[in-house]
Amino acid sequence: MEKNWMPDIYSDVPVAYAVYKLIFAEDGRTVEDAEYVYVNKIYSEMAGVGPEELLGQRFLSCYERANPIWMTYCAKASVEPLPYI
Repeated sequence: MEKNWMPDIYSDVPVAYAVYKLIFAEDGRTVEDAEYVYVNKIYSEMAGVGPEELLGQRFLSCYERANPIWMTYCAKASVEPLPYI
């Protein structure tokens, strides 16, 4: 392996992940939705769509039966420096 090799974050990271921009309610604390900013290859494959179909879209509009509880996890992740899996 090359000394200065850098992984391709789109295809070389072996776990699904996404980066979101949080959409807050008027109270400024409650997360009401999340907009896709980045998804890697595995996330796209698990979602069954290409990244171009997710980027810029809101999470709750992409998944008809999405549980809003996910927004609670997003809110926690935005204020606590802990990984959420």
